Amino acid sequence: MRTFDRIRSLLPFGLAITFLIGLDLSFAYYARSHFLPARKLEVALSATPVDALILGDSRMAAALDVSGLREGWRQCGGQLPTVADLSLGGVDIDGQAMAVRQFFERGGTAKLVVLGTVPESLTSEPADPEGWIGNEAIVLWWSRLSDVAVHFPRETTRLDPDVLDREFRFLTYRTLSLSSLRSLLWHRAQELQDVVLRRRPIARPIGFGAEADMRALAGRFTDRAHQVAAAGIESWRMSAWACELRREVEVAGSRLLVVELPMPSAYQAVQSSAFGQELRRRLPACFCGNSVAWIDASSLPVFSDSDFSDGLHLSGAAGRAFSTALGCRVSQRSSALAPSSRRNESH
Repeated sequence: MRTFDRIRSLLPFGLAITFLIGLDLSFAYYARSHFLPARKLEVALSATPVDALILGDSRMAAALDVSGLREGWRQCGGQLPTVADLSLGGVDIDGQAMAVRQFFERGGTAKLVVLGTVPESLTSEPADPEGWIGNEAIVLWWSRLSDVAVHFPRETTRLDPDVLDREFRFLTYRTLSLSSLRSLLWHRAQELQDVVLRRRPIARPIGFGAEADMRALAGRFTDRAHQVAAAGIESWRMSAWACELRREVEVAGSRLLVVELPMPSAYQAVQSSAFGQELRRRLPACFCGNSVAWIDASSLPVFSDSDFSDGLHLSGAAGRAFSTALGCRVSQRSSALAPSSRRNESH
């Protein structure tokens, strides 16, 4: 009887665990068709194999006109390439590394991976699981257990309580889709609440956010870049995730091409500073210890501030002009890049 009583006492706990696992699996299935990064990944995988896989944050996503890029490639390279777009707004280099890893792990193939970025955006930043919300939630959702060592490198044997706390939250949040995608869950809960209470939902801004928010974000990018520059080139450290991204690309037998994107005129002071010039001189020759194919598209072609419709992102005709010019340059560089021989190398 004691055994039966023990089993009966554990039954509610077992049912609760089973229900939670079922709920989490159902939410993960829902996210695969409703979460923007997951949808873009599926579209990219459906096009594989591709000549070029495009990565980057909202600046790349806004400036990219796929048809324009393909046309520019055809004009200069003589062929119309297959292009897949995996650029994601609101995603830093860590999330971009996750996206390309997921693409290759899911069977995607690409001759060339084109990373659109701004050099100062590749700087190493402290990782904080609380900030991985919105599209950046893929840092948790698509993570591996071993990623904890990349996010939180141990430079000494001393245990830092703050780092331990962040490691614990990373390991906890990634265990369930309900926690790693908590911001998506909260957004859907808010929509349901609006329906139940018959409240009119707030209209979503067109593009990547309200214009005032994007102009403020552009200001923060510039201010942060000035802070990085003030610390000096010898203090600058590249994000470990930039190195992880390069490694994933090479292991998959592909090639990485880094493209510096255009920025509004306020950013030119950073680019032309002694720090900015030295950083741009170093990175193509020493990207995680090795040289990397690099295109300076920051003035390809020359844009005025009016072409950045929200103070940060190229769009419309400016985006198409940029993409066409970029397609030409990429086709010229890709012809000089031999396929990597490391396709069968293990992780």
